[in-house]
Amino acid sequence: MDVWPQKLFSTLESAFEYCPLTPKEADEFVRLVPEASVVNEVARGMGIRERDIDWLYPLSGGMTNNNYLFRVVGSAQSAGMYVVRIPGAGTSELIDRGREQQCLQAIAEADLDTRTCYLNPGRGIKVTQFITGKTYQPDDVYGQRSLIIGLLKKLHQLPCRQVPHYSFDDELSHYTQLAVDANAELPENWRQCVEQLQQWQSRLQPQVTCLCHNDLVPANFIEGQDRLYLIDWEYAGKNDPLFDIASCVNEAELPNEQGLQLLQDYLGHPPTLAEIERFHFWMTAQHLLWSIWAFYKVQAGDSTLKGYAVDRYRKAEAGLKACN
Repeated sequence: MDVWPQKLFSTLESAFEYCPLTPKEADEFVRLVPEASVVNEVARGMGIRERDIDWLYPLSGGMTNNNYLFRVVGSAQSAGMYVVRIPGAGTSELIDRGREQQCLQAIAEADLDTRTCYLNPGRGIKVTQFITGKTYQPDDVYGQRSLIIGLLKKLHQLPCRQVPHYSFDDELSHYTQLAVDANAELPENWRQCVEQLQQWQSRLQPQVTCLCHNDLVPANFIEGQDRLYLIDWEYAGKNDPLFDIASCVNEAELPNEQGLQLLQDYLGHPPTLAEIERFHFWMTAQHLLWSIWAFYKVQAGDSTLKGYAVDRYRKAEAGLKACN
């Protein structure tokens, strides 16, 4: 970690999935995980020698994990650029790594994600092939909705008999219990909001589920040289497909008119009142879910998420107010 090649920086800033940290930021970042343990895990997992790894650098990006970029040079079979994911603070309690593994297996031949080279579900360490391309920002989502919708339709049509369900109810219950047990600073009326959401959900008709990503932040879309990639499948599982559409709209913070247009484009017809209600329910539900997730993460040590937690909670309250 002593040498920082400026040539690498200029390439990454414009072309790659993550932005490199400054040397000062990296010095703080690497304290989270001993470098030796990461190198050893990567080498063993990929079947290469440690000396085959040219360097290992921290990368910024994401709220859940820490990521390192490295290059393999001593092994002709594995030569190339890779990213290793190391779970962040409090992550092991939040994510079902077994479900993630099954979802990655389900999409392995579908050309949706980059290649997974190694995954240790026990520790959550994952190595993927690095993608050269444009990482989407919120402003890109609406303009590129045809590409995104095409990818999501392909995902939602995949066979998924062996894929576990993503249960929103279970996830919300799990996150709230973690937050309560950790003495996280939850808003005073959080129980009332959960009850209101459950009452709203009880009025909706059950839906046929399919394989969904469930975490469509714009940065999880990378427009490569050959196609659009969708990365980070930690929350994937069988779910209502409109959960993905709501996620896409929420995370890009699209205005209501654009959100409804994206929904219509996905459905292929003007949405019915029932479809619009499901869509708005999932938008509100996700705001509440991710706010409680973030409040727990703050208590687990990630203070940077405090503003995010408050903002998502206020949006959940607004959605619940609008439904009454």
